[in-house]
Amino acid sequence: MASDRVIIVRIAGIGFSANKAFPLTLTSRSLSYLQATAVEGVVTELGSQMSSEIGVFASMGSDPTTTFSVLANTQTLSVLMSRGAAEVRGSANQSVQTTQYVTPSPTPTITVTDASTLNENDIIRINGNAYRVVTSDNAIPGTLTCDMVYGSVPQPIPVRKIGEELVGSTLYASYWQGVDYSTGGAEQQAVTISTVEIDAVSAAAETVVFRGVISTVNIQTSAGTENQIQVECMSLMGVIKNAPWAPAQSPVNFQGQVGGAEYGNNNRTRLVGVLQTIVNTGAVGPLFDFTEVPFDTRAQTFQIRKGKYGGVASITFANANLVNISASPLDPDLDNLVAAGFNLYFNDGSYSSSGTIDIAFSDSALTEVRDLRRREDDEERSLSINGETVAEIAFTSSDLTTLITDLIFGTFNSDFTGSQGMRSWGMAAYIPFDSSLLLDIIDIPSLISNLPFEQMKQDLPVMNGFNYVSGFPEVMLVLPVKPDGPKTIGEVLDYLLKNLGVFMVYDKGRISFGRWASENAWPTEVNDSDFAEPKIALKFDRMNSLQSVEVGYPAIVTEAKLALTKNPIANVERIVTGAGKLMSVASMMQQAGDYQLATIQSFAFSNGTNLITRYSQAAGIIEVTLRDSEVDLAVGEYVAFSSAFIPNGAGSMGVVDATGIVLKAVRSWQTPTSSYTLFLPGYLYAANRISQVSVSGRVVISPATQVVTIELNAFTSVDARSGAPLSDPEAFAQTLQRIQSVPKNYRCALYDEYGTPYGITAKLDDVDLPDKLEFGSADFDVAVAGDIIVMEFANNAFSQTPEDLEYCWDAYQADGTGQVNADVDFAYPWSR
Repeated sequence: MASDRVIIVRIAGIGFSANKAFPLTLTSRSLSYLQATAVEGVVTELGSQMSSEIGVFASMGSDPTTTFSVLANTQTLSVLMSRGAAEVRGSANQSVQTTQYVTPSPTPTITVTDASTLNENDIIRINGNAYRVVTSDNAIPGTLTCDMVYGSVPQPIPVRKIGEELVGSTLYASYWQGVDYSTGGAEQQAVTISTVEIDAVSAAAETVVFRGVISTVNIQTSAGTENQIQVECMSLMGVIKNAPWAPAQSPVNFQGQVGGAEYGNNNRTRLVGVLQTIVNTGAVGPLFDFTEVPFDTRAQTFQIRKGKYGGVASITFANANLVNISASPLDPDLDNLVAAGFNLYFNDGSYSSSGTIDIAFSDSALTEVRDLRRREDDEERSLSINGETVAEIAFTSSDLTTLITDLIFGTFNSDFTGSQGMRSWGMAAYIPFDSSLLLDIIDIPSLISNLPFEQMKQDLPVMNGFNYVSGFPEVMLVLPVKPDGPKTIGEVLDYLLKNLGVFMVYDKGRISFGRWASENAWPTEVNDSDFAEPKIALKFDRMNSLQSVEVGYPAIVTEAKLALTKNPIANVERIVTGAGKLMSVASMMQQAGDYQLATIQSFAFSNGTNLITRYSQAAGIIEVTLRDSEVDLAVGEYVAFSSAFIPNGAGSMGVVDATGIVLKAVRSWQTPTSSYTLFLPGYLYAANRISQVSVSGRVVISPATQVVTIELNAFTSVDARSGAPLSDPEAFAQTLQRIQSVPKNYRCALYDEYGTPYGITAKLDDVDLPDKLEFGSADFDVAVAGDIIVMEFANNAFSQTPEDLEYCWDAYQADGTGQVNADVDFAYPWSR
């Protein structure tokens, strides 16, 4: 970013009443499209923009900070440095508080203890959000209808329980009864920093370089100099990581008949009914499941638990604050009461599809049950369950992508219109940025590609639930979380991402995702022509490898016992020398059948195997400065690095297409360059170079002797670029066509679905498109569905003539644009 660009700082939730439709906007120079709404020419400095720094094999990137400075004048001092925010006062000169949950609607209705002194166009602030009063009933207690001003983003505001009292949030005056009031400081207000060319004519030309919240504001005064206010900001990553995770708890009741009348077989002790909970709507919000009012709280499922053990079940009935769920108690006798019928059961973050929960009536309810049975009274009753058993909303979604976006934005099914409801306060980060900017704030392609739900769902708690709003069954993904464990959204995400081997990072105002074991088929090429200066650093550290990956699996998930098996996949060489790091991944869902087989079949096991293979040796760390005009990398991005200025794995100079991940980025708005830290496991071994098209296929069936049918796109992409095969069979065909020698010698090897070799090979004679491979012998007739057929290693597969090697390897070794060019220097064996 060049220094002739203009800096624009927007701080939401504060401003001047004359421009209430806009956040406080500060600029470094005048811009034509902001002249009427900005304080111009006051931003004097912007600090370097740093990305998250992701630790090797970690799951959550760091929270980078940035700073900016503004000239101290009457306007900037009043909004940034003022203290002592003024409370709105009621008719008796008392402070005014909210009395009910405020929904995250752009036009909320807010009930308050006293609305008598509030009128149309007054501007109030609640928890840092700014609201304009549209109407007021001037009553005690009273009701306000409002809209958002100063760029505030709708946020839920609960009524909290302090001791035995429910206490709302205090209203502060911004523009009240015709007077502007000081904000009381800018700390914790959302900030967006952008840059733009000085001749820009609209905000569409701006480039966002930072999103976060203000953490500190300070000023140093000195005689004879222009005083400046220094502002330090925490990034969006910090906002997400520090947001509270605090599901509201509510009591559990039994609603139904207690068995007072005669039943078949003289059974007079059968409970007939359901479990229910009475929700504190002040803490949770009005239930969308009942109201179907946009922006109300969507529950959909509840979990009932005692400590770390419990069950998840769908809602079967809801009214204003009462919810029935699809689970019920069973009582062989009243001293052995259990709850069953849950869709899932859990113990400390691990889930199972079978089980029961030990529960008990409260002492008073138990006395009433016995009395009812003596009197043979079979009227429906609502009876309380012992207070150790509590109910909470269970966070469910349709897939991983929507689950994570909902957890960050507070939406339901990523619907920013609120028409499907919203998440409850304390169960989402509710970042203070407009959810309509979802695609700008979250790198959705990286989220989808690195957390593929279909691939990972066997390790996740998925249940066949019931959508009470639509009235239809629905497959639901439950957010795996440890009850009584995490206190922040960051801790919730860390548990999920760590077990899946995925990482989340922040850079340039947005969140993106990566996976340590995956390899992007289309990496960004970086080479010497991109360098800002002919200076590069290469470092090897023995700890930048894996000594062991521990694969966890929940073998037993009951109330009495949680048994997590821990299966190490070892890198013996690293263990012997004491080098390398330890990493763990885990399945969070118990599958039916033998736990050992289920462990091997889990995504976690294949993920662990890929990790230990990929990081068996120390990866190279590259420090390099690149020109922004040539390449603009993001942290977590997958790259292919080439340079003539550093030694390669053989000890000579020059590295070609070493693949890896951007660990860190540092940018300066004053210079058109950025500094990067690259982590390159593909530095040493050909197996970690680019394989943009793999010559491999997954077996579907062997329909006839010497013929095998394979999947079309188990390994290739249907979106491959020009010159690259569009299917797995086509990759085999291209390779076969390029062999010059006659007879053609093209051998393949057979592996099982876990990558274990059968130890047999067969010569490929022909490819019958679209999906059949024809072999010169019956060796592969033993193949079963799921087995993998791959091109054999180079020293076995071909006639060894240079021409065959060049052309055959290049059938799947495409260059950065997807073009196939014969060059033996780029050839390497398929060895994964």
